Amino acid sequence: MMASLVAKFAVPAALAVGAAGGYTVAPADPAPAVAPAGDCAQPYDRTKFFGTVPTKSAREASIKAATNEAGETIDFYTGLKLDPKRIDIDHIYAAATSWPVTCAWTRAERRSFANDLLNLRPTELSINRSKSDQTPSEWSPANREFACRYVLLYLRVAAKWKLPVVETDIEAAESACGVTQ
Repeated sequence: MMASLVAKFAVPAALAVGAAGGYTVAPADPAPAVAPAGDCAQPYDRTKFFGTVPTKSAREASIKAATNEAGETIDFYTGLKLDPKRIDIDHIYAAATSWPVTCAWTRAERRSFANDLLNLRPTELSINRSKSDQTPSEWSPANREFACRYVLLYLRVAAKWKLPVVETDIEAAESACGVTQ
């Protein structure tokens, strides 16, 4: 079904079947030559992506990109106007989920990933907290209208950053987008 998803929704063709039936981005690049010493032996820690994630400027740019002509910031997962006091910025592909790969990246690479505007979307604080570090097979927007665009963006971020996508997330994308065999 991956071919149908690629054809129907222009999912990056860089996604390919990987080891153990999971999906990964192909071709796989080797780990950076200068990996942070000991990071892969450590559990995920937000500070490994440099302090506040995302940065204030990335947060502001994400909000600006989601602001309509009336000056209202629109929630990526609901399409509703956001209360400026309750805006949170979600990483579509969570930093914690990326850790098995990004642990081998340099701090600069991790910081770039954590502040990539493709991966950042404003949402209501409680929605971001409920999504947390979950992937498309574990969480989907309550508003089904937004489920397909969420999973497609998740796949685009994964392809751009060469991050793994497990088969259950591909199945969730196919289901959310109405792709059948």
